[in-house]
Amino acid sequence: MPMTEEQFLFAAFIHDLGKLLERSKSLKLSEDIAAANTYGHAKYSAQLIRSVRSGSEGAKGEYDLSSTYLGRVCSEEVEKAVLSHHRPQTVEEKIIQLADWLQSSEREEKEEKEEGKEHYLDVPLVFPFVWVDRNIEPLFYSIAPLALKSNSFLPTQKEKAKKGSQEYQKLAAQFLAKLRSVRDFEQLVNVCEIYLSQVPAQTVGYESDISLFDHSRLTAALAHCLYRDYQRGLLREKDLDDGKEWLKKDIDDPWRPAVVDKELFWFVKLDLSGIQRFIFNVTSKQAARMLKGRSVYLDLLVRYVVKHLLKKAGVSSVNIVYLGGGNAELLLPLVEESLLEEVRQRVSEILWELHRGEIYLAMEWLPLTLKGLLNFIEKREELHERLDIRKRKRFMELGEEKLYQQLFVPQGEGLGEGESCSVCHRRRKEIVSEEERRCEVCQSFVDLTDQVREAKYLLEREVGPSDALPRTVFDIFRCLGFDVKFARSFTHDTRVYILEDVSLNIEGEKERLADGFLLGSFRIPVGDFRKLAGKENETESDSSDEAEKVGDARLGYLKMDVDNLGRLFAELAQREKERSERRRTTALSRYRALSRRIELFFGGYVVNLLTDNKNKSNDVSSRTLFYPVFSGGDDLFVIGKWDNIVNLAGEIRNKFAEYTNHSKRVTLSGGIALFPYNFPVIRASHMVEEGLEQAKNRFYPEDREDPSWIYKDKVGILGEVLSWKEYQLMKGLYEELAAGVKEGKVSRAIFKKIERSLSGLTPIIEESLQGKIHPPRIWRFLYYLRDYPQIAQKIERVVLNNLFEKVKIRNPRLVLVAGRLAALATRKVQDKQKA
Repeated sequence: MPMTEEQFLFAAFIHDLGKLLERSKSLKLSEDIAAANTYGHAKYSAQLIRSVRSGSEGAKGEYDLSSTYLGRVCSEEVEKAVLSHHRPQTVEEKIIQLADWLQSSEREEKEEKEEGKEHYLDVPLVFPFVWVDRNIEPLFYSIAPLALKSNSFLPTQKEKAKKGSQEYQKLAAQFLAKLRSVRDFEQLVNVCEIYLSQVPAQTVGYESDISLFDHSRLTAALAHCLYRDYQRGLLREKDLDDGKEWLKKDIDDPWRPAVVDKELFWFVKLDLSGIQRFIFNVTSKQAARMLKGRSVYLDLLVRYVVKHLLKKAGVSSVNIVYLGGGNAELLLPLVEESLLEEVRQRVSEILWELHRGEIYLAMEWLPLTLKGLLNFIEKREELHERLDIRKRKRFMELGEEKLYQQLFVPQGEGLGEGESCSVCHRRRKEIVSEEERRCEVCQSFVDLTDQVREAKYLLEREVGPSDALPRTVFDIFRCLGFDVKFARSFTHDTRVYILEDVSLNIEGEKERLADGFLLGSFRIPVGDFRKLAGKENETESDSSDEAEKVGDARLGYLKMDVDNLGRLFAELAQREKERSERRRTTALSRYRALSRRIELFFGGYVVNLLTDNKNKSNDVSSRTLFYPVFSGGDDLFVIGKWDNIVNLAGEIRNKFAEYTNHSKRVTLSGGIALFPYNFPVIRASHMVEEGLEQAKNRFYPEDREDPSWIYKDKVGILGEVLSWKEYQLMKGLYEELAAGVKEGKVSRAIFKKIERSLSGLTPIIEESLQGKIHPPRIWRFLYYLRDYPQIAQKIERVVLNNLFEKVKIRNPRLVLVAGRLAALATRKVQDKQKA
């Protein structure tokens, strides 16, 4: 009996799962499997299937899964396919082998050290940043589940990473226990992501730089595409044999079978444009109740367009190469191009109907051959260029006539007073709420914010795709075939996704697992900007009344993103090109692993950092509260009380530096702006974006020392650009100034004094950068600040740093920024309730 398509996909995905079981010795091999002429990991993969089929035969422990999803897909044919994928006989086995070989071509042989080979159980997974920065020392991940709140999430030195037989046994036991509750293939993929993401696919003889999860996932994606192509008659069995032989031959061998140049895959890319303006284009009065709803909506929009497209193409989530930050990349079988065009047109229709051009989801695709697959990153650049052209022709897929009608032909009568929405200013059905006129669309953003505020889960139910035009944001998802809702509790008739954590554990449930998890920022601990700023009871005052409080109640806006991301992928492409001069290789796993680890930092680690102390105190005023507008992909935007934001920026940058082992190429820049809580958020977002752009475009001579790279790694704040070292010095000076004023040791007159001192400090800094000092200048400067010796000495150390340290201090205006922040921290306000 032949395998079903579902069984084939399952076999392709778990073909190498035996590597975990072999290293942990979790199963005892049956005699016939042990005697098979194949690799050990294939035997253990087959034994797992045998154990499921026969009710724990050979298993150590109770792993009878015969009544579960695995029991339904683990057939005798699947067992044979995974056992024989290195020596295939059937077409299905040959497809799995070709996909495996394509994916395994990324493996890089390593030079063994003089002391001899390491034991394969003692080789941990290396972090991906070594691929784009050849000058950093590699760090490694422990053999452990992927968990944001665990020490094993961050990479560490090789000797500190957890590894060895016991760690494999512990991990395998946890993994096998979860298999009992797996209900379908998508849930299996999520379980494997948690337990296999830090397990190396290869150890001895090869660099341990690709995880078992990434290898399994992408092998299954390639295999499913090839399987679909074979079913449609685009591939023959001879093509599979020729493809394998071609991969085996030397790079200089001129033999080139026809299959190499056959188009077999669609490489699809989606990119959401207009994000920032769409999110922040709300009035300040409505901002807190609408920003999060708009941000979450855009996150879900891309996710569910991808789900819709995968369902149309008949493939699964393993075909997602990347998803995050308003972008997605997919590898699909060569379906009819009309299917892709149909999806693009339908998505544009519903987005135009609801938003009239405010946002646009560009979608483009490129056919790939086997040869193109082996030049994946270069093909990605080509697709990116196509997408840029598409973005310059927004909504052209709707057709010129329809666009003309929508843009230039009057759609209705003029607006009368009170007939337009107070948010989007369009004439729609009016909804009165809190003395504000909101249309159905804008009200649905408020409803979405209210849903996510304290939600634990996203609940999803598949429905028939609606042909109707949407009236609310929830209708958008129904048009795509999904009914979604955020909630604090789950229902049994829906798919359940855990929010903001790498976990499948549903609270209070022992048997049922969640269907997946969503990283990124969804929940908000406080939904009122006045309250967030700490100003609900305060007014500025010059009084010395005992009810006075100290500290300006402003909001801080923080935006950060990874520097030179396109250049990083170009560096990865260059490295792969060098490797391909020796043999044929693809870069799918490396590209995905690098992208995924960056996304895990922003969508997982940072979000966890923001909410870490949310429940530590019952006193809301004592918590460090933030309003994360978004955090995911390669960037973040967070609003909070200004002093908390100043601290947060430095903490995130330091954690990112630790995450990348202080790489000089994988860096982070930021922009910080401070405003009253009722300042227009659209203007605030533009100004913080300007600060970020200024930071990315301020270069010093040492930033250009490497002709192949421009170093950024800076932050814009209060109109100044500081290196992160300057930022840390500034922050220390501001805190010391503020403490001195609050304790009565320093007068507030120091702030004006520091501002005037810049004329004396600037030439001193400039001379120190040339390795010179001019004592009279320094003496005059110190004399000018003679009443504040501790502050003067701190500034003096900046000069000494430039004489003796490699990393220089170039911007003397850091002292001005410090003074202005200290002035904000010591401003007096009066409490209305106590006054």
